[in-house]
Amino acid sequence: MSESESRMVTVPTVDHGDVTTAEPDWCLGHVDARPEYRCDTGHMGAAQEATYCGYELAFAALVQDPFAELGSREVGVTVEMGSLSRRMGPTELRELAAVLVDYAETLNDLAVRLTTLRAER
Repeated sequence: MSESESRMVTVPTVDHGDVTTAEPDWCLGHVDARPEYRCDTGHMGAAQEATYCGYELAFAALVQDPFAELGSREVGVTVEMGSLSRRMGPTELRELAAVLVDYAETLNDLAVRLTTLRAER
């Protein structure tokens, strides 16, 4: 199967009975799916996490809610980082990545400055 191909999966729901939908190849599956509302039936990919010293700094994963009543039914990426918890498209992800790259440079600059200050003692 190519990345854009999908297989069919049937998920039980409390409001529409068994619902059959295309499941993208990046979805982790619905093996343990418990009955839920059809609008809450969605797909989630593997978690991409950033951790430091055992703390989760950020979480991101591909997501899609094909029966969403509000919001987009398109594939997106959910990002959780501090107080940020939001679904993003490609443009927003690139903007966030640019902010994080800039911040990484700021942290490196601070590390250089701190090294200099400590060496002056």
